Amino acid sequence: MANEKRLKIIEQGVEIWNKWRKENQRVPRPDLREANLSDSDLIDADLPGAIFRVANLTGADLTRTNITGANFTRTCLSNAHFNDTKLCQANFYKVNLSEAELNGANIEEATLVETDLSEATLTDCSIYGISAWGIKLANVKEQSI
Repeated sequence: MANEKRLKIIEQGVEIWNKWRKENQRVPRPDLREANLSDSDLIDADLPGAIFRVANLTGADLTRTNITGANFTRTCLSNAHFNDTKLCQANFYKVNLSEAELNGANIEEATLVETDLSEATLTDCSIYGISAWGIKLANVKEQSI
């Protein structure tokens, strides 16, 4: 389960979350496991190293968010927006990214294992050094990756 304190902070909005992160840098990996953040506006959020295991971020907007090194194991990210998002070294094990938008996303050195990218859009993404196997790519739209 997600740390209730962290969950309440992020639910108050990105500005409050980012202020808390700046003041609490000793918390390297915010625990947001199993959190329901579907349809959340997380634009410009500072979330490096966050643990989202089994969370629901369906339809969430993570544009320009720093999620470097995050753990998304078994997380639902369908219809999520990752425009100009930093996803370097993130773990996408058994993640649902169907119909997600990854435009200008940096997913260098990320791990994608049994990840569903069906009908996702990948445009101008940086994918250098990714580890990927068992990926579902049905009807994926890609350009300049």
